[in-house]
Amino acid sequence: LATSYSNLASIYRDLGDFESARSFAEKALGIREKILPPDHPSLATSYNNLAMIYQNLGDRERARSFAEKAIGIWEKILTPDLPKLAKSYNNLAVIYQDLGDLERARLFAEKSLSIHEKILPPDHPSLATSYNNLAVIYQNLGDLDRARSFAEKDLAISEKTLPSDHPSLGTSYNNLALIYRDSGDLEHARSFSEKALGIREKILPPDHPSLATSYHNLSTLFEAEGDLAMSVTYEERAVSILEKKVPSHHPHILISYNHLSELHRALGYSKKAREYAAKAKKARRDSI
Repeated sequence: LATSYSNLASIYRDLGDFESARSFAEKALGIREKILPPDHPSLATSYNNLAMIYQNLGDRERARSFAEKAIGIWEKILTPDLPKLAKSYNNLAVIYQDLGDLERARLFAEKSLSIHEKILPPDHPSLATSYNNLAVIYQNLGDLDRARSFAEKDLAISEKTLPSDHPSLGTSYNNLALIYRDSGDLEHARSFSEKALGIREKILPPDHPSLATSYHNLSTLFEAEGDLAMSVTYEERAVSILEKKVPSHHPHILISYNHLSELHRALGYSKKAREYAAKAKKARRDSI
């Protein structure tokens, strides 16, 4: 029964229904904590799954707690070069990145990459994931050349090994778009953003949070190009999804509300600007 709950949690997470995913993942964990010893690998799997779900829900501290529990088990029972340990290091890197601890994020991402480079063929998708995560971390550290290098390694593997409409390929395109945007190359940024959006609109439900990410990123590009009206259009599409699919205190919805407030202020629509500023203020209060 725990396995069935865990499988349902994974399905709902892939669909972007994170609250349902959390409910089933917690049911799975509740059963496993009752019947298994505290260092059983299935417990580590449950902890890892809940870490990623809480990450999606914007509860980063709880995500970190579950990820560290998973790693505590894997480090105790596994040899140091097994894929599950690499995956757990990678997940913790993503969580630390979102917590703003970029140096610790880089440390765990490099641990994950070190294992993957040792045990996997050079075109394995998990290796692409490691390259992608390091690309994002280096982008946030401001090292755009190194970020682009890792992102291009990721994309080379993904384009070679994945179907043209695979969601991971959409993620690769999206991250390269952000790196090119930050480098000031808006033409390449737009091209990769539109490729990412094309994949996501084709394969995801219309209210999936990953679509909101694509809409937000395109909004920032249109703003950089000076097309504020189009920027508003895409950001409002993002908000319409986020308001349905994530908690009111989620950091992504706060970013979108603030962005819309700034855009409407720049366009001279002060009433709209105040409305979104008020929504942002409420989202901040809800997060406390």
